[in-house]
Amino acid sequence: MGEVVQRTDFQITLRHHGEARRVHVTIYDDLDQLREHAATEAQGDGQDYNNALAVTSRWSRYRFTDSSSAGVLHPLCARIRLTRNHLTMAIITHEVGHAALHIWQLGNEDHALSTDDIDGEEEFCYLLGELAARLVRRLHHYGFYDS
Repeated sequence: MGEVVQRTDFQITLRHHGEARRVHVTIYDDLDQLREHAATEAQGDGQDYNNALAVTSRWSRYRFTDSSSAGVLHPLCARIRLTRNHLTMAIITHEVGHAALHIWQLGNEDHALSTDDIDGEEEFCYLLGELAARLVRRLHHYGFYDS
């Protein structure tokens, strides 16, 4: 029997272009379990999760109410996996960047932003995470978070 996974799960829901969008967040106590679960969910997507400190998966799922229906986009559109020991502003913002980009794409299908450019998306999310981390460090420096 497998080892018990210590984790915290919750969801974030927001509206974009009038549509509900939901992101499932899991905070793991164990980094290896995060990597194992991400790889299992990906089922051979070609990504290497062995060095990942966090992972965001995107979904486009449809609910069908009957056989004649074209389907309705399910509000759950992303899953963010984080670990307790790596909850930095840079990592959180990086992973939220992946989820936000997907939510934006779901509401802006007419735009030419490619969903297949994973290298470009990674570069954007690293930049986003680093800018957010530096901004928060400066806010701390100037006392904006002091009680």
